[in-house]
Amino acid sequence: MYFKDAVRALDMLYQAPMEQIRTINYNVSGLKRSVTAKEIEEVIKKHIPEFSVSYNREKEVVEYLKKYKDGMQILDDTRAREEWGWEPRYNNLDGMIVDFIEEVRRGAELFGIIG
Repeated sequence: MYFKDAVRALDMLYQAPMEQIRTINYNVSGLKRSVTAKEIEEVIKKHIPEFSVSYNREKEVVEYLKKYKDGMQILDDTRAREEWGWEPRYNNLDGMIVDFIEEVRRGAELFGIIG
């Protein structure tokens, strides 16, 4: 889930009329699948061709990440959609990456980027 959608979900829930709230605990989600670092790299390179990254391929790291990804599941956010109109704005990887690149460029000093 993209950070802007997470914050927006909290605000939407806060502003939702009490009579619409019927659930104690809500799930909210963004993308309907997990993405790999390679997929993120490819999208970034579409917008910043000179971007490069290297991956740590140590056996322990690879095994941990595989176990983590295998255990991931997409959250069912049906109740949030039905009760207070939740809908992610950033529900595709390209949109998330483009927005994040713009955020970093606007706030380069905040991110420690010079030039």
